[in-house]
Amino acid sequence: MTAATEAGKAAELIAFALQPRLARGADERYGELWSEYRTDEEFHNVVDAVANGLGLVVIDATEQGLVVAPMDKSPFAFRLTDYAAGLTPKRRMLIGLAHLGIAAVAYPRESDLEDDIVVRRSVEQVERFLRDACQALADAEEQDSVVRDDEETLAWREYLSMPASRRMAKGGYSADCTVGQISRAFDWLVAQGMARQSGDSYQLLDRYRVQVRELAGHVALERLRAANDASDIGGAAEGAASRATTEDVVTEETDIYADHAAAPEGVS
Repeated sequence: MTAATEAGKAAELIAFALQPRLARGADERYGELWSEYRTDEEFHNVVDAVANGLGLVVIDATEQGLVVAPMDKSPFAFRLTDYAAGLTPKRRMLIGLAHLGIAAVAYPRESDLEDDIVVRRSVEQVERFLRDACQALADAEEQDSVVRDDEETLAWREYLSMPASRRMAKGGYSADCTVGQISRAFDWLVAQGMARQSGDSYQLLDRYRVQVRELAGHVALERLRAANDASDIGGAAEGAASRATTEDVVTEETDIYADHAAAPEGVS
């Protein structure tokens, strides 16, 4: 088989991988190329090289499919404007905190990332965990008598200042509440093929697990895990609903978080 043919097959497999919601089992050709990548070292190397040339890195080949991620300055790199337009600095920090919270609650320990078990988490579980963790960080700062102004600190302060839940008059959650922020984060994961909504919870898929695995040692993620007992997921769920409705009010404002169950527009 010629080098050009092998390169063409590699590009074909990468094209499949760039459709995040497409599972390899849903397309026969995708499954064939995926299997060859896992079993043929030469083809494996060609795929990696072609991906690198496109500004991508192959992270893993899971049962769900080939998982790729963009390098720095790659044309495939994610931009926050792809997430939502007109984000303020505070909103950008909250988005990051919401995603770190989901990762911490889904995988409380680094060792959890090695297990391909099904993980289901809810918006309320993440909200409860983040609120308790942010409060623990605030208490620690007060005891230290040291006022910090780094982005991480500003993010958890902003989180604590927001109500847990504020519903829109037309349905869905306002962006000015933490449940709205976390709901949007989960919806984005669904759009990226990293999660699947199941009733009131979300199933985190292999594609998400390997992405979080790449965050190993992330300082902010480790601080969140350490600030709260992330292993007590059951306890985090208990009473979450009552806390989430403590400041549940109806507002007439128009907001990008209305109908939070819908996948974000502009995310492929």
